[in-house]
Amino acid sequence: MCCLYIFSFSRLNDHKQKMILLICLVTFLVLFGSCINKTKQIHDVNKITFNNECVADLTDSFDCNYIALETNDDCLIGSPAQVQIIDNRIFVLDTYYAKKLFVFELDGKFVMQVGVRGGGPKEYSVPSSFKINNQSETIIIHDSDRNKLIEYDLRTYKFRRTIEVPFSFTDFEILSNGNIAWYSPLGYPAGKPHSYVLITDTAFKVVNTLLKGDFFSGYSLGPQNQLYLFEDDCFGYAPYSGILYKINSEEVLPKYEISFGEWRFPPMDYLKKESIGNKDYVYSLFASDYIATYSVYETARLISVNYDRRKKQYLGLYDKQTNKTFNYSFVQFEKSLKITGFRPPCGTYNNYIISALRTEEIVRCRKNVEYNKFFDQVISNCNSEDNPVLFLFKYKNADNFL
Repeated sequence: MCCLYIFSFSRLNDHKQKMILLICLVTFLVLFGSCINKTKQIHDVNKITFNNECVADLTDSFDCNYIALETNDDCLIGSPAQVQIIDNRIFVLDTYYAKKLFVFELDGKFVMQVGVRGGGPKEYSVPSSFKINNQSETIIIHDSDRNKLIEYDLRTYKFRRTIEVPFSFTDFEILSNGNIAWYSPLGYPAGKPHSYVLITDTAFKVVNTLLKGDFFSGYSLGPQNQLYLFEDDCFGYAPYSGILYKINSEEVLPKYEISFGEWRFPPMDYLKKESIGNKDYVYSLFASDYIATYSVYETARLISVNYDRRKKQYLGLYDKQTNKTFNYSFVQFEKSLKITGFRPPCGTYNNYIISALRTEEIVRCRKNVEYNKFFDQVISNCNSEDNPVLFLFKYKNADNFL
């Protein structure tokens, strides 16, 4: 066959020979360029490793701000699951206690509740998360109990419409091209799952399935924010993988790879064994030596990774400018900033990571802990039954808060 090819090629005129050589050269360059691009994508993944636990004092490294939320019978909050600050308003979602979305001013003064909790067509039952769409000026609440979205006006807080979603999901984000990315630990498509992310248009027509996985369970641990927006781009991560992906309608691109030194995510054979027959494997995982769950928040300067291992909570901070990492247990993080009552991060604002501080713990430890003077001023009149204090922290060389 090779000889026949050479013989045939030799009988062609010079022009045809040159054309064939040109086509071969272009094909080679395209294939070679493709290989280079694939290699580049692999090497462009930033590796973040949280190793030994830190004990260094952070009081001189971080700017901290505290907002004591007003407490009254109309806005009793257990623990904020999600916080967003938009146009000088603070939106606080309590998923587990009040099961309501509240609005506060920047000084913590209560404004109102968004929507009504109940079983009616304009009401929500279990608000697991919310999004703010600045283009349509709407607040979108995800009612996980009835698998629907409820829209409210961003300015007046009045009801706009209810959207019935024809498939299960635990999180979603609106992409820059108008399509929607949906996440579910049960996977897509239903019945034969192979991906965690479903891309649809606004009429729920399927565009793509992305972020392939091998383990799907209704008991999967993790935060509600498996997807998030940063600088208009969508990012997401699968449970127990440690890879943080940039997501668009066509593909997922690995951006960061998160690891924890000698500590590991549970291997696939362990997960499948412990969850066989759709068994609840959560208690087994929390008692193991593996990383049980993690959540990610990102600002222009920091990536915050909250994670659990052996029923102990940790906070990892990655400085994107210096590539340095800081790894604290919650207890040590409180000591390093001279605060108490620290809860897992629940949002971002500009360069700040947003968390909450439990007032009952603040009051209980007040006589035994030396608080930093700014924190002490905020909580001086705090009662144990008051709403949580919002805690915002960032590097001191970032822009001022207010």
